[in-house]
Amino acid sequence: MSNEGLNILIVSPSLPYPFSVFGARVRQLIRHLSGAHRVTVLTFVRPDEAETIPTVAAICGRIEVVMRPPSQGLGRRVSQLLLAFSPLPYAGLEQRTRQMQSRLDALVAAEGFDIVLMESTRLGALTVPAGPAVIYDEHNIEYELLRRMREGERSRCRRVFNGLEYHKFKRLEHRCWNTCAGVALTSDREEPIVRSHAPHTPTAVVPNGVDVDFFAPTQQEPEPMTVVFTGMLSYRPNLDAAQLLVDEIMPRVRHTHPDALLRIVGHIEQAELERLRDPHVDVTGWVLDVRVPMAQAAVVVAPLRMGGGTRLKIVEALGMGKAVISTTVGCEGLAVNSGEHLLVADDPDSFAGEVVRVLSDPQLARRLGAAGRALAVREYSWTRSGARLEELFRRVTGATCGTAVGPPSGVDDLVG
Repeated sequence: MSNEGLNILIVSPSLPYPFSVFGARVRQLIRHLSGAHRVTVLTFVRPDEAETIPTVAAICGRIEVVMRPPSQGLGRRVSQLLLAFSPLPYAGLEQRTRQMQSRLDALVAAEGFDIVLMESTRLGALTVPAGPAVIYDEHNIEYELLRRMREGERSRCRRVFNGLEYHKFKRLEHRCWNTCAGVALTSDREEPIVRSHAPHTPTAVVPNGVDVDFFAPTQQEPEPMTVVFTGMLSYRPNLDAAQLLVDEIMPRVRHTHPDALLRIVGHIEQAELERLRDPHVDVTGWVLDVRVPMAQAAVVVAPLRMGGGTRLKIVEALGMGKAVISTTVGCEGLAVNSGEHLLVADDPDSFAGEVVRVLSDPQLARRLGAAGRALAVREYSWTRSGARLEELFRRVTGATCGTAVGPPSGVDDLVG
């Protein structure tokens, strides 16, 4: 790595902004890398996000955007059905548009990048021209997430669809891992999975982190009966967790704490909002600063039954010194101990019991919060994570790939 740093292209499936599923991780890594390297960001942007583009542009040298038209409701379902027999997963084909491929080709040809950092294998259907070293930043192992979603779904149609996507993503991810220059994972648990399928590909654990100065304890006293859940509700694991809270966990809590209020914070579509309506539930939608509702929380909860990687919502809550209750899946991959840094429960009865326990014992909440905050500062700063990613860059730039990295042959006619 020269004194002038590397020339890096970061490709993201969504705008690196807080309300994006990928936003916080990508944004913070951009911020870290931009301090020593030349960083260009290429990303999809929805029409309603256009006004936030300058926010991302302010933390990197250059941002290039490809507008993504709305794809929801019936139109999305029809597209999923029509592409059911494609060899590539639907979530991958969504990213492989002519406009995105064209912009990627042009940037690589013109800019002489050392590294192309692909934000997840959802972008694995794109072809990266020969030259730069291609690294996949795996926010989670996609096929593992899909397997869990298939197993946890009640809808037969969704189970079938997730099963098909699981097999397709498994093939795609294994191929990406074996043809790229390196893979970054969010946890020690996931690294051996990649190594078992791609033993010759360099890997690094780059944990999801927290800005410990921004997500810090406040002087505000929490609202004694307020239970807070944060997450983008268009992301199926988050919606499932929110529904579980509304339908099964909070009714049990209110047996002993009738004044308990559940506050759900995050971007939500109208259809999902209707499903979560309840007199004891406050659905705020997206908020500009998630620290405000988190500061109000007597306890932050994450009853996820499906998912992958590690959850930013948990490390952010730990950073704020909040008492946290999670399922095993919710805190998977984090260096936490139940009873020390947070509480873990995996069924509605025991989860509700732990919520009641924290609401009834402010001293317990303070003890958990202090231990969680100390852990976040020690293990999960973005500076630490960024340094690990840079170390992976140093390992791979001496062996840049000589051929284009892209999807299996014979699928060019599927480009939208």
